[in-house]
Amino acid sequence: MDRVLTAAEMRQCDRTAIESVGIPSFILMENAGRAVSEEIAKTVCGVADKHVLIIAGKGNNGGDGFVAARHLSNSGAMVTVALLADPGLLSGDALANYAILEHMAKNQENIRLLRVEPGNIKDLASLPHVDIIVDAILGTGFSGELLDPLKSAIQWINNQDAFVVAIDIPSGIDADTGRCTTAVRANLTVTMGLRKRGILLNEGRVHSGEIRVADISIPRFVFDQLDQGTFLISASDVALRLPRRPFNAHKHSVGKIFVLAGSPGFTGAAAMASMAAMRSGAGAVVLGIPKSLNSILEEKVTEVMTVPLSETSDGTLSLDAMTDMKPYREWADVLLVGPGLSRNSETQDLVQKLVREINRPMILDADGLNAFAGKPEIFLQHAKVPIVITPHAGELSRLLGIPVDEIETHRIDVARAAAKELDVVVLLKGAPSVVGIPSGDVYINSTGNPGMATAGAGDVLSGIIAALIGQGMKSEEAAFAGMYVHGAAGDRAASELGVRGMIATDILDRVPGVFMELDKHGEI
Repeated sequence: MDRVLTAAEMRQCDRTAIESVGIPSFILMENAGRAVSEEIAKTVCGVADKHVLIIAGKGNNGGDGFVAARHLSNSGAMVTVALLADPGLLSGDALANYAILEHMAKNQENIRLLRVEPGNIKDLASLPHVDIIVDAILGTGFSGELLDPLKSAIQWINNQDAFVVAIDIPSGIDADTGRCTTAVRANLTVTMGLRKRGILLNEGRVHSGEIRVADISIPRFVFDQLDQGTFLISASDVALRLPRRPFNAHKHSVGKIFVLAGSPGFTGAAAMASMAAMRSGAGAVVLGIPKSLNSILEEKVTEVMTVPLSETSDGTLSLDAMTDMKPYREWADVLLVGPGLSRNSETQDLVQKLVREINRPMILDADGLNAFAGKPEIFLQHAKVPIVITPHAGELSRLLGIPVDEIETHRIDVARAAAKELDVVVLLKGAPSVVGIPSGDVYINSTGNPGMATAGAGDVLSGIIAALIGQGMKSEEAAFAGMYVHGAAGDRAASELGVRGMIATDILDRVPGVFMELDKHGEI
């Protein structure tokens, strides 16, 4: 599982590598710059006779660019290094590497140094055609507002018809949140050591293009010493944790799921959540619904068993359903509560009572969460059983009273804090979805696409997670594995149908294929 770092964590690791391990900072910069040049050459099939423009700031990101310039020049590229600062402001390793370029420029025709004065971005415009632009301006230390000449240089980069490569992170992107006002739009980002949060979140995800991680020789144990982890989930992480189907399995040994869902107008939510559990390997699924909807759901689902429960005058589940469902609650390995339940007050009372008294693992989704909107103190009375909640930013905002924009900007930190505060696993849906667990670790999804912003997609997700818990996975592992599978199924749907026309059942239909691929992966 690959860690994802904040800017402060990366600085800490750099410091440890230099001061405790004894790796000179000059070596780290050399490794970084060489890695950038190698990734460029690999991507564009060689750099010989190509014009590469490296636009550099005065810090270590610029120093990485100076090293890359040397290696690209040695590989036959025509290299121009445009420095957006007075050379007298350079220091340390960056200054040493710039001095090397000055010697090279005096003796080689294929390297040129250019000083760009504030307000004179026209100096860049006067250059001959550029094939590749390397962004070595700011790096991970940036936050706040961009000023000239940096802002103008970034705007100029974005207007060029060239392949753009960012060193570590596109300049202008906040390394921790991914937010920006003006930032480089890169085709390729070569990030050092490990991924930074900002290239996976918010605008940073779009601006970073393809992401490649460069090993700059910091030992793995340095990263492992960090206190709490943020991790990017991959296919192998999921495949290695999926429960294996025993040869002597029977339907009651591989997950018994009780789904409490549905209300007038929302029978689809109940059907999709239930079928997603079946398609994810559950042996048996029982769907509890308001009794007036039973005939509809019997038509919608074939393999799922339906149970008509007591209902209110609005046709939603009533408090009396608590007694009706008792045999199924005791039969089930896990409960899924919420898809399409409605916000009827008596139905919400039912959900609150169930959460207090349940003695089985539970997934709370949609209206299962809305029953606690503005009432976190009531939710905190939940039974001490494994619980997974699956809110989008709006639902979590209603539960905890945190503004939606704050949740979107700081989704990793919010998911971590919410999981600790509520003592549950929090799957915060979005771009990207993240899972926070009470211990403090957070898992970031690497799958998914904008086409999944469609009604019913969340119902499919909750069903997948319920099935995985029913098959024996720990709640936190089921949450991040389900999140990955859901996104991968969505990616398959998008590749076949496009993001505009795909719907939730398209995701559902592709879930089995994702599991089949992961099962093969896990057998290797």
